[in-house]
Amino acid sequence: MSNIHVLFHQVPPGTHFQKGCYSLVDEGLAGRYIQEGYGEAYDPVKKQAIRPDPSLPDDLPGREHFINSGITTMDQVREVSDYDLIEGIGQATEKKIIEYLDGD
Repeated sequence: MSNIHVLFHQVPPGTHFQKGCYSLVDEGLAGRYIQEGYGEAYDPVKKQAIRPDPSLPDDLPGREHFINSGITTMDQVREVSDYDLIEGIGQATEKKIIEYLDGD
């Protein structure tokens, strides 16, 4: 599992995170914090929140990894020649992506 930068707007109870600051958080925990409204995915290089593009289906395997890599459209997903070169996508997820696209 990989890590995601989260910009915290509220501090989750019992944590050391700080409001208005970003931290590198385990992907599963980051997803929970984001879903519960404590913060949002953040790109510290661009210094901006990462907002999912609605053109990527929610059920696309590796969706968050594509978005974190700047791939935000299905056309861009189809242009990728080797999915496991994208940070966070391994061979198992690559296989799921290929199966997903074959059924598309």
